[in-house]
Amino acid sequence: MSVYEPIAKILAQDAGYEAQIQYDLLGEIDSQTESIINEFCNNNVPPNKLQEIEKIKQSIQQGVSRKDKDSRVDIFIYKPNTNEELYIDITTAKPNKKEFRALRRKMLRWCGLRFSQNPEANIKTYIAIPYNPYHPRSYVRWTANECDLQNELLIQESFWNQCAGEEVYEKLLNIFREVGLEMKSKIDQWIKAKSR
Repeated sequence: MSVYEPIAKILAQDAGYEAQIQYDLLGEIDSQTESIINEFCNNNVPPNKLQEIEKIKQSIQQGVSRKDKDSRVDIFIYKPNTNEELYIDITTAKPNKKEFRALRRKMLRWCGLRFSQNPEANIKTYIAIPYNPYHPRSYVRWTANECDLQNELLIQESFWNQCAGEEVYEKLLNIFREVGLEMKSKIDQWIKAKSR
């Protein structure tokens, strides 16, 4: 996981965006908004991120700028050309149902934290899966239905392209292939030396 964050940051900065990894999103969620978030996460209705964000925005009270249990964001990207703030959590390729639920709750809480500081902020929160383990088939995992697939989940190309602001995924793959070929003999030598 640790390699994905710096690469995403480099891509975003190269596109002219502000980017930080392990960013602390400060704010405070009042009890009424916390109840609304809990309701979204505990009901059996299919998620609708855009409607949920709007309800959080309407409910949230101005809060103190402080750390929260869900403050840590893997990647924060600010796009000045669109005034968008992206808050991204990178996860494993095959999260189980419980993990998706926890990530979804965190995304909704990030909305509450940010709106408690600026109710007009143009934010998007995402769960990112850096690669599709089912490629070339689409990412289809029944546990993913715990989130709004269209508005909350970035998989493979959509993640890397969102960070870079353009289609960059194929170029990125080619770079990894080149580095892999260059490093293969060094890695083989290192493994032989360690096995003696």
